[in-house]
Amino acid sequence: MKAKTFILIVILTTLFIILIPAAIVLIVDPIQLYHDQFTLKKVYYFKEQRHQNIGLINKYLKRGEGNYTIILGTSMSENFVPSKFMKILDNKHVLKLTMSGGRPYEQYKLLTKALKTGKVKRVVWDIHWYYLLKKISKKDKNHDFPERLYSDDILKQAYYYLFNEDYVKDSFRIFRGKVNQNKWTSNLDKLNYTMDSWVKSGVFQRNKEEKYLTKLNKDIDKIKTNIPSLDIIDKKYAVNLNYPDIDQYVLPIMQDYKNVEFDLFFPPYSTYFYAKSNIAKSIRFIYARKYLVEKIEALNLKNVKVFGFDNKFDIVNNIYYYKDYGHYRSEINDFIMESILADKYILNSSNIDKYIAKMIANINNYNKVFYKDNSMKNLDLIENLDFSNLTFKTNGDVKVNHHNIEFFAKDVKKFAYFSFKIPKISNILLVSISMNYKKDDISMFSISLKNGKEFAHFFIKPVKDNANIILTVKNISKQSKKFKFDTITEIVVRVYPKNKDIVQNIQVKSIQFYGKKEI
Repeated sequence: MKAKTFILIVILTTLFIILIPAAIVLIVDPIQLYHDQFTLKKVYYFKEQRHQNIGLINKYLKRGEGNYTIILGTSMSENFVPSKFMKILDNKHVLKLTMSGGRPYEQYKLLTKALKTGKVKRVVWDIHWYYLLKKISKKDKNHDFPERLYSDDILKQAYYYLFNEDYVKDSFRIFRGKVNQNKWTSNLDKLNYTMDSWVKSGVFQRNKEEKYLTKLNKDIDKIKTNIPSLDIIDKKYAVNLNYPDIDQYVLPIMQDYKNVEFDLFFPPYSTYFYAKSNIAKSIRFIYARKYLVEKIEALNLKNVKVFGFDNKFDIVNNIYYYKDYGHYRSEINDFIMESILADKYILNSSNIDKYIAKMIANINNYNKVFYKDNSMKNLDLIENLDFSNLTFKTNGDVKVNHHNIEFFAKDVKKFAYFSFKIPKISNILLVSISMNYKKDDISMFSISLKNGKEFAHFFIKPVKDNANIILTVKNISKQSKKFKFDTITEIVVRVYPKNKDIVQNIQVKSIQFYGKKEI
C-alpha cells in the first residue's frame, strides 16, 4: 500500500470516527436546536434551562406558528404553569423560558433571541433583585450559560453542540428512551417546576412549627427597622440610586420592540426579607419601583406595564407562603398571573409614591412573624349543599332548612347518626363541614364519605366548641381499597355522646366541596 493511500485512509477513518458522534447529535437533536427530537419513545426536555431554552426558542418560536406569550425570569417564575394561562389568553401559546439564578445579561441574551423570531406578542417578566444591585456578575457561577449556543455564528454554535461529549451520551439515551430522570423530563408544562420538590423536602412544614416561629420572632425583636420616608429617600438618597442593569438590559429592549407587550412585575418577597435586610439594601430595592416607573413614562413606553404586589399584606406578612422569605408557593404565581391578565396592581406615576410609603410603613411596623394556613385560597367552590333539597335517613330528630341542620337523639347506645344522598359531585380535593356543638357533650364524630359501596371514614375528636372540619385524602382514617376521594354520592355523620345517651344541640351550618382552582 502506498504511503499516500495509507495516509488518506487514516485521515478518512479519523474523520469518520470524529463525525459519527456529531451525526448522532444532529440526528437525535436532544434540545431540538435544529429540528424536532428523533426518538423511539417520548420526547424529553433538558432540565438545564440555559441549554434547553434556546432549543425551545428554535422549536416553538423560530420554526413554529402563532404569536406567543413568554414567561421570562428567575426561580421566582419557575412555578408558573403555562397550560393554566392558555385558557384565558387571547392567544393560546405560552412558553416558559425561566432560568434559576438568571442574571440580567443572561436574560437579555435569551430574550433577544426570542424576540428576533418575530413570534412573541407578550412578555411576562420578573424583575428580580439581581436587577436592583449596583453591580452583579454577568453569569451565574452555579450554572453554565452556553454562550455559543446563542451565537449567530452557525459554525461556532454547531461546533459547540455537535461535538459536545455530554450531548453525544444523552443522544444515545434519549433515542432509546433511557434518560437520566434527574436531568431530563417529558413534561414540558412542568419543566423546572420546583413546588413539588419544595413540599416534599418539608421546608413549608417547618414554617408552622412553634419552635421555629419563636426563633424568628426573637430575631425580629432584635431588629429596629427604620427605613426613612420616601421624601427623605428622594432628597438624600435618590441622586446616588442608579440601576445600570435596568438601563442596559431592560429599557433598551422594550424600546426596540414597541409592538410587543411587556408586563414587568416585582416578585413579592416577604416582609421578613426586608426586615432582616440592612437599611441601605432595602432602600435600594424599594426605590427601584419608582425608578422603573419614571423611566418607562419618560420614554413614553405605552407597551409596558409594571405590577407590584408588596402591599398584599395577607401574602407578604404571612410566612405560610414562603420557602425562604423570598421564594413563594406556586399559588402566588397563580395569583400574580391572574392579576396581570386582569390589569390589577399596576404601578404608575399617580400611585407610586403612595405605594412605596405604604410598603415602607408595613416594613417598619413589622414586629411579629405569623403563620396562617391559607391553602383554601387556592381552591374553587364546586358545590355548596342546599340542605332543603336533600333526603335524610336518621335515628334521631332532624330539622332542616336552607341554612342548617339541627340534630337531636336520645337513648343512644353507641352513636346517633344521619346520612343523606347527594347529587354526584366530582373533581373534589377538599370537603369543608361547618358544625356547632359543645365539645363537652361529644366524645367523637365519625364522618363517612361514600361513592356507591366504597367509603372513607374520618374519626374526629372535638378539641373546642364548634369547628370547621376539613376532610381531605390526607386525613382519611380508614377507607375501602377502591374508594376514590374525588367523587362523592353520600355523606354519613355519626355522633358519639360523652358520658350520657343524649345527643342534642348539634348544628351543621354548611357542607362545601372544593376543587383545584383553574385560571
